[in-house]
Amino acid sequence: MTKKYALVTGSAKRLGKDLALKLTDQGYTVLFHYFSSQKEIDELKDFFKTINKPFFAFKADVKDKNQIKNMANWVENNFGSLDLLVNNVGNYQLANISNFTVEDWDDIIQSNLNGAYYCIHYLLELIKKSQGNIINMGYASADAVQANVNATAYSISKTGLLILTK
Repeated sequence: MTKKYALVTGSAKRLGKDLALKLTDQGYTVLFHYFSSQKEIDELKDFFKTINKPFFAFKADVKDKNQIKNMANWVENNFGSLDLLVNNVGNYQLANISNFTVEDWDDIIQSNLNGAYYCIHYLLELIKKSQGNIINMGYASADAVQANVNATAYSISKTGLLILTK
């Protein structure tokens, strides 16, 4: 049986963790990605010891294309292929757009849209090599363009991600 590898961004907690654990149950060797969730990654590492399964994790800021390039190199050098990329990272900040800072705007666009693009860009050849798949996590009704004064940056980033996906 050929090993199947899946990389899930933001997989240390919440939805990303649930997706990664489900993929593990389905036979994938999951490559966990995290940035600021060291405690949660350490807990997952301990959990994988108890179930006697290999655990792999890489720390990278999805907003930094060089760190994502390094992660892609790590995947290629250690695993040789990638069957599934799940772009799960999503920064969700609610605030009225008139009170939003430029830094908050940049952070959301970088995390939710550019970060997913960087992962796709640097991992695409490995995914093609295994005839794998990419899943980009959006939100319900992302294709129904609607203004939301309290979630403008988030909506724009996820609508852009939908366009990138299509």
